[in-house]
Amino acid sequence: MSIADMARKYMALRTEYSDLERRTKEAKQMRDEAERMLADSLIDEGMDSVKVDGRNFRLSSTTKALVNKADMDVYMERLRQRDLGDMITTSVNFNTTQAFIKSQLAENGGILPDWLEDIAHVSTEPSIILR
Repeated sequence: MSIADMARKYMALRTEYSDLERRTKEAKQMRDEAERMLADSLIDEGMDSVKVDGRNFRLSSTTKALVNKADMDVYMERLRQRDLGDMITTSVNFNTTQAFIKSQLAENGGILPDWLEDIAHVSTEPSIILR
């Protein structure tokens, strides 16, 4: 294979890769919308699951918790003030933050402690578990 052929192959693969990334992003958006529609319909019908073509689609929920990037310095200082600085490296890992905020919600009856309420954002979204 000549250098020109290798260059052409490389360009073709770069183009294909970019197209696949774009198509993947579009497919994820369509999948997420279909999931929201199915979850909303199950909720509207008062159902918690439906069996279709031998597959069980069960309504569930996913809790997402985060601290905005702009508030991260405040969050880290407040962790240090509560002797929770061991969670901090250069920054606090997203999954660690999410797990910690969810544990705070669990320990406080679903309510954020005062020191977190102005910087943490919690949302619960319906989701589908497919088995």
